Amino acid sequence: APYRDRASYDRFSSPVRIAAMSSTHACLARVAAAPRTLRRGVRGDVRIATPRWIKSPTHRTRVGGRAVPAPAVAAATADAPAAGPVIVGMGSAGVDYLASVAAFPKPDAKLRTDSFEVQGGGNCGNALTTAARLGARCRIITKLSDDGAGVSILEEFKKDGVDTEWVVVEPGKSSPFTYIIVDRAGSTRTCIHTPGPEFQASEISETEIGQVLTGASLVYFDGRLTEVAIKVATQARALGIPVLVEGERLRDNLPELLQLGDYVCTSADYPTLATGAENTATAMVTLLSTLPRAKSLCTTLGSRGAVLIERVPHLWSEDSSEETTDARSEEKTRMGNQSKARDVYLAGTDAAPITTTLQELLDCLWETDGTDDGDVGKGGADEDAKDASTQKNGDSSTQKKTKTKDAAFVVPLPGPPVTSQVLYLADAGDDAIAAVGPVRVTFAPAVAMPRSQITDTTGAGDSFIGSFCVGVATGMTLPNTMRLGAYVAARKCGSLGARPGLPMRNTVPSELFEKE
Repeated sequence: APYRDRASYDRFSSPVRIAAMSSTHACLARVAAAPRTLRRGVRGDVRIATPRWIKSPTHRTRVGGRAVPAPAVAAATADAPAAGPVIVGMGSAGVDYLASVAAFPKPDAKLRTDSFEVQGGGNCGNALTTAARLGARCRIITKLSDDGAGVSILEEFKKDGVDTEWVVVEPGKSSPFTYIIVDRAGSTRTCIHTPGPEFQASEISETEIGQVLTGASLVYFDGRLTEVAIKVATQARALGIPVLVEGERLRDNLPELLQLGDYVCTSADYPTLATGAENTATAMVTLLSTLPRAKSLCTTLGSRGAVLIERVPHLWSEDSSEETTDARSEEKTRMGNQSKARDVYLAGTDAAPITTTLQELLDCLWETDGTDDGDVGKGGADEDAKDASTQKNGDSSTQKKTKTKDAAFVVPLPGPPVTSQVLYLADAGDDAIAAVGPVRVTFAPAVAMPRSQITDTTGAGDSFIGSFCVGVATGMTLPNTMRLGAYVAARKCGSLGARPGLPMRNTVPSELFEKE
């Protein structure tokens, strides 16, 4: 039966040989003469993370069948404020095996890697690591096994100050892992994922959920482990804690989980996959029309940036469909053949709402910025490539630049987000207009970076969402939150893997944390 992970460590507190490792994790298996900390071996360009079993006072053990909580994990990293918001994340955590190659191999081909990394991964794990480095106090709910991969996952979280007290460990299984081929020539990465043990809703009680949610400013779900996620999200809503749900790709029970979200973030592909609409703009409007509780829907568009549809609170509520329809009907013909000039859409916030389409609005904004690529959905197809790095958006000549540890890697600030006046979006028809209500649309450009500075886009979307979580939890406006996410994602893209390039808060320009 599954148990809290300290018990698995206690079994290995005396000298043992880890003999039953699967071949998949053979590169992580070594004889453990005594408990030691995680260390890294270096052989040329190949770096292999080698875990050692250790006792940790931060996990839960079981005494007489009941869970006994140990002291909580240290709240924050050395660079994070002690009073940062508490963010609870529920979803995947795993190990990534990253191989960087000059070009993607053809069938039956053999080739050498340029470099190889073994490091922590998983959407939720990456997002919480991002948030922790930006100053949040993070807690993760997930399920692993007691293999070498599981130990390395927990140790990496510990280094970043992510509380793993609520991780459930089932012995004798394989923890989640992913093979990732990074193609330098094509600037792509291909993921082959193996899931871990199934997480049953019965494995975490309502009392335990209440404990992990204590003091939380936000609860984030990456769309996996949905049976347990729905249970946690339902209790979070009952406690009045905001819920953010990610829609990356179609998954069992994800539509039900999305219904519980106050904030919804998706990949470029998810809205069309979920709704069957012909383009991303129509799909976004259609999807939001099915989510009456959602305050906003943010969709990342790869190297182009991200688009946010935010409901206007004082004009909309879950029960306002009839009023919305009447108000929209009175001014529907007023738009008529009105010019598509940018200032029409960016009129003052007190201007009367106009009716337009999301596609038309974004075409107008992009034409003004000199970036005309057609439909919203083009150019950002793959979700996990949610590249926040681009050569198209923003004006790098006027943007402030921030140097990273590598002096050659300079990250300019993203261009400021552009927000529309109050609108009604007609992409999906009258019923959707009534269901969505009046909104503002924000387009946040990605960072302007030369392709030569982009090492790997793995986890770029996760870093964007982790930043989004921090923004929501600290009361930033959503447009400012998107700008922070674009910057952090660009920083991530300068390194191989999802986490090495993630910045600490004290290396991020303070202006990106402005709330207004």
